[in-house]
Amino acid sequence: MMSTNPIKAEKILNFKDKTYKARMSLDTIIRIEEALGCSILKVGNKLATADITLLEIINILTLSIRAGG
Repeated sequence: MMSTNPIKAEKILNFKDKTYKARMSLDTIIRIEEALGCSILKVGNKLATADITLLEIINILTLSIRAGG
């Protein structure tokens, strides 16, 4: 079982029988902004209003899981 570090903004994500560690560092946030072409605050608003595409969600998950190792 992997442990998470709240100071490093790490979370465990479970998809079916696979477990991944995701990390939201400043570098990851910058990469997300570059990939989506908008600020992280706009990404949060898109999530809150359910106005986000599946491709955008996949980009966010991919970048955060890569950052988590």
